Amino acid sequence: MNMKGLINELYLDDLKKKTIRGLEEQKSRGYTAGEKVYGYYTKPSGKLIVNKKGQQKYDGMVHKINPDKRSYDWKDEKDFKTKKRTAKNI
Repeated sequence: MNMKGLINELYLDDLKKKTIRGLEEQKSRGYTAGEKVYGYYTKPSGKLIVNKKGQQKYDGMVHKINPDKRSYDWKDEKDFKTKKRTAKNI
């Protein structure tokens, strides 16, 4: 029983390292690592690949602004520079 617990612990440590490495790699290539950000949506980006199981997968996902979820509506460029905003969807 002790040996199996040791093997499980080693497996989990290895899985943690691989997961962190994969997330850091996605971020370094400019893709999102799965986080959700209010006011944005994720859109597939990069090359479309078909894996061994026949599933289609993109290189990664990028954040795009969702205009329907903006907290503030900038009237024009002048207001943007002076930081004057009007509440829209709070």
